[in-house]
Amino acid sequence: MKPFEIAIHKDTKPHLNIKMLTNYSMMDEVVVTGYQEVKKEKMTGSVATISSDKLNERYMPNILNNLEGRVAGLSTYGGKPVIRGVGTLYGETNPLLVVDGLPIEGKIEDLNPYDIESVNVLKDAAAAAIYGARAANGIIVITTKDAKKQGKIDIDFSANVTWYENRNVDYHDNFYMNAAEHVEAESKYWEYYFFNSGGKIVNPIESTTADIIKGYNVTRLKHAYWQFAKGDITRQQLDTTKARLSQNNYAQDVADNI
Repeated sequence: MKPFEIAIHKDTKPHLNIKMLTNYSMMDEVVVTGYQEVKKEKMTGSVATISSDKLNERYMPNILNNLEGRVAGLSTYGGKPVIRGVGTLYGETNPLLVVDGLPIEGKIEDLNPYDIESVNVLKDAAAAAIYGARAANGIIVITTKDAKKQGKIDIDFSANVTWYENRNVDYHDNFYMNAAEHVEAESKYWEYYFFNSGGKIVNPIESTTADIIKGYNVTRLKHAYWQFAKGDITRQQLDTTKARLSQNNYAQDVADNI
């Protein structure tokens, strides 16, 4: 609480109405360990304290990202917070999360950064003396904000907009052939495979038939050429199939639908 002084003299009323005020500026000098609050100079363990003012200097929706770079020894590995490396091989590897004195099993990134008054990160073996083996990987103690006014409701609202680069799905810009070019290049091979190999490929029709029976992957274009080679379709029908396949733009279809 903030210190409060009032002078007493002969005209002072016998009853004084004194309202105690919280000294929020002291938050940087106090360490919350989970079971008590002590001043930094009396704290023997390794601890880092981040106040809400520090958190508000750079806003990030994920409080964990905000803490990175501010707390020595705190990093993320596989999307999980790690304090001074992994402290156990078989137990829980996440730091213990304590919110307003109560250990919880939730994730720190689920907390609203605007609700946080201060964050204390206990980083050494002294933390295990408070919560035992569960704190083998450190403790993150969070104190949430209290209402500072009575008889009045204040609502804070904020919105965030994230911009992403619109991905270019053009085949050429991504070093791919478009559908028409793909059909043209593949058609040249199947023309050679089925009709112009000069006997270098033995029984291309039977070989393709065996692949289809065995369930091997056969492209739509190869299947059309196989049908044409067997006499099941005409050259005109083959060309119609090739023209239809040349119009496919799967990348653009995906982008439009998404």
